[in-house]
Amino acid sequence: MTGLAGILRTDYSDLDQETLRCFRSGLPVRAGRVPRLWTEGAVALLRCCSPWEDSVAPAVSVSRDGRLVALFDGRLSHRRDLAHRLQVKADACSDAELAVTAFAQWGEMATHELEGIDYTLAIWDRHQRRLLLQRSPMGWRPLYWCESQGLLAFATEARMLLNGLNLERRADEAAVAELMVMRFVTQTGSLWQGIHALPAGSRLDWVCGRRRVSHWHRVKTESLGGLSTEDHVERFRSLFDAGMRDCLDSPGPVAAHLSGGLDSSTVVMRAAQLIRVDGGQMPVVATVRYPGEACDESRYSDAVIEAAHIEPIIADGLMPYDWSTAEAEAHRFLLPPMRPAIAHPLAASPQWKALQPRVVLTGEGGDDWLGGHYNYLASQFRHGQFGQLLEGLFSDRIADDVPRRLLYLWRHGIRPLMKADDRLRLCFPHLNPQLQVPTLLQPDWARRVDLAGRWQRAPQETPAIADTLWGQSRYAPFVMARRRMAWEPLLALYDEAGLQLRHPFHDPRLTAYLFEIPGHLLRRHVGGKSVSKWLLREATRDVLPEPVRNRQDKANFSSKIADAVLDRMAQRDPWRLQPVQRGWVSGDSLEALVAQYRLWQRKGRPFPFDTGRLSTLWAVVAVDTWLEQAAVCG
Repeated sequence: MTGLAGILRTDYSDLDQETLRCFRSGLPVRAGRVPRLWTEGAVALLRCCSPWEDSVAPAVSVSRDGRLVALFDGRLSHRRDLAHRLQVKADACSDAELAVTAFAQWGEMATHELEGIDYTLAIWDRHQRRLLLQRSPMGWRPLYWCESQGLLAFATEARMLLNGLNLERRADEAAVAELMVMRFVTQTGSLWQGIHALPAGSRLDWVCGRRRVSHWHRVKTESLGGLSTEDHVERFRSLFDAGMRDCLDSPGPVAAHLSGGLDSSTVVMRAAQLIRVDGGQMPVVATVRYPGEACDESRYSDAVIEAAHIEPIIADGLMPYDWSTAEAEAHRFLLPPMRPAIAHPLAASPQWKALQPRVVLTGEGGDDWLGGHYNYLASQFRHGQFGQLLEGLFSDRIADDVPRRLLYLWRHGIRPLMKADDRLRLCFPHLNPQLQVPTLLQPDWARRVDLAGRWQRAPQETPAIADTLWGQSRYAPFVMARRRMAWEPLLALYDEAGLQLRHPFHDPRLTAYLFEIPGHLLRRHVGGKSVSKWLLREATRDVLPEPVRNRQDKANFSSKIADAVLDRMAQRDPWRLQPVQRGWVSGDSLEALVAQYRLWQRKGRPFPFDTGRLSTLWAVVAVDTWLEQAAVCG
């Protein structure tokens, strides 16, 4: 990944050299390479350089007729199929060249023909003097924009706009409030006043002095009628393998994160098997060990390593959270620091530093796409699919809990069709407008920023992209703004190193299938127990070691978050944190919450423990670090 940015003078007058110089100087310099610039009259397009790319690679791609100029960041999926349809050679074209060729040949329809979960695109039409900004459907790669000083400016990182335009670093307090209680729902906001986010699957058009933001993405689904359970298992295997091969297609070394969970284990095992069949370089597997901790998954990851016949990079997960590094990253990226995760232990590993991979595979998306819930019952009931409905509820033929399963049918299948509030919760499972504002926040401040009102309006601001209740509930979590806030620090860190994250479970063709798959194939009753990820478990027979394939538990990393927070608070008085000083957070409530986790630590860190407000406590500490390191105005 590289990063892109651009500016357009909204009256179409020529950009002056001082504006260009200042904006370019605000973009990050990577591996000693300054951002590449293309400019013509009122518009300038800039691309940050990857440490790996050719030193003479152009900043932009231009259509054959010279009309369209494209700036691209990210990755297209199944690019060889796209190249074939465009009648060009895939190996001779970059993703940016494929994108601009698609728009030159197909016009507006190209918007729907680019497959990918992780890209942003800017196209300048020289003839129409029109700027188009487009973001991929799943929204992994962010895109920000603002209007200032007679300019429309955009960038993949907010810091590029802040630094390039020398904007005042003033926080959007309402967005910060959402973040501190870990219910960040706004689709178009950022942590900065005056800087807007383009929502996932959306586009911004600027032409003739007018701006229009619209949502372009609608789910493409396939007809699944008549498929047996065995057919679905084979269909999933086929699509997942195709997505894996697409993710393994890399010009440089590929690495993979292995936790020992079902999802990352599937990615590692299947990657190893496909490489042995197809040929190519075996991915380097990286895993983090937490000996003695409740979150340690070594026995599962060891089983995968042995079965795959690989030599892993092993990092120490017991090392304390490095707050000095977190502060430096918050200062550099102008973002709150990321939670304790695999990235920091690996970054400290000499083996990882020596590897210098280009691509990192993850198991992200397995829980969301394949975990399963009972929301599918409403769609089946509405469409009269009673055979599938009963198969899902009574798949194991055990009748001793019939009342409980009929209660599932009432709660998840019938009541949402009768009551608007239940239907709202079904379509937007990540939103609950009925939740109260936490007592940690100062009530007067929460009212002033209209926090409760923002939560109430959030469902109406989330686009409808699917034709069924089940499809809409499947998509909603993937446009959660809080996902963007959680992942952006990691994306910034990996972009800086020239690393590209790839997520096979988010492959666009696989997800098009999973959107409308019968819900009982994801979660079903087996032996009187509700089993999640049933389809994945069936598809990975003879792929995964049985202890991994059949595990039902998940690692809980809450203790690592609590340790990091308490390490930070050992150095700071809760009353001196900036969110308290600014009147956003109650010092009394914060002090009591910190004391609760300090008592847990003194008792020997027993597990399980109360993690109910731990995410909020982490968010407050992270926001304090951001306010300080990013020099946010008071």
